[in-house]
Amino acid sequence: MESRQIEQNLIELYQSLKKSGNKDLLTGNVPGIIVEMDKVSRSLLNTCKPVDLNSLILNKQYQVFKLNKKISRPINKSLFDLDLPEENSDLYLKNKLSHLERKDLARLIYTLSMSFCAVIDILRVGDKKSPATFFEKFIGNIFARGFNIAPTTTLEMLNDEILATDYIFKTDKGKSAIHLQVKLSTRERAIEAWAHQRIIDGIFGIDTYRGVLVVMSETNLKSKSMSVADVCVPKQWGIYQRYIAKLYRVYYLDVPPRTENLHLEDPHIQVKHLSEFFFESDRLLTKSVDQL
Repeated sequence: MESRQIEQNLIELYQSLKKSGNKDLLTGNVPGIIVEMDKVSRSLLNTCKPVDLNSLILNKQYQVFKLNKKISRPINKSLFDLDLPEENSDLYLKNKLSHLERKDLARLIYTLSMSFCAVIDILRVGDKKSPATFFEKFIGNIFARGFNIAPTTTLEMLNDEILATDYIFKTDKGKSAIHLQVKLSTRERAIEAWAHQRIIDGIFGIDTYRGVLVVMSETNLKSKSMSVADVCVPKQWGIYQRYIAKLYRVYYLDVPPRTENLHLEDPHIQVKHLSEFFFESDRLLTKSVDQL
């Protein structure tokens, strides 16, 4: 299949995903669309040249896919599976991801999210909106099925005011609801997650809505040197967490080494790989447990 046809197929699939509503994230065909997008994307990546990067990130190796003179974003070699087993994708379709070992689960969700983003980098240079929208829908689907709750994207405040945010998951009485923010990286106005949480805590009380932030990665490619580094500001996060509001979890699909131990020191930011969500989704909603 030629790249032009692949692009056309992908855009059609993407438009279907983009049109999906909040209820579709729970009961619609969003998983089927995402799996098909991944298959089409990997079919193109299989025709591209993989190029290893000079990694400035401890114990991590990255590559890009190159087609003519266009290259993808950095891809973690240990997390991306160009030959993803179909049976693993089937478990995503069936919402049985906790059946996988954590290592295989991490590779599956990273591959499903990264393949489309990498192809868009190559086919549509400068298109940042499509990957961001895709990733937001993908994470929304994961959380909707994990909680068995269709989300909303607005929250009614005081005086008939409305707070627009990524996702709100309202729960039964006695459980914490979830305020979910989704970012490709924290360079995309990460403070928004803490700021929205401060507003929500002020109106509804602390722990009524727990703040959760999901981020794909923090990798930054320097094309001239073909090197990759992590760009994140954990000390800045500490200021947000201490003086603005507390997020209950920060999940990554590719965890930056500098964030792995933030839970050990004040203000104790819990940073985990997104694969852990599938084994603690009930815990996120239960008010009686602590953050550890």
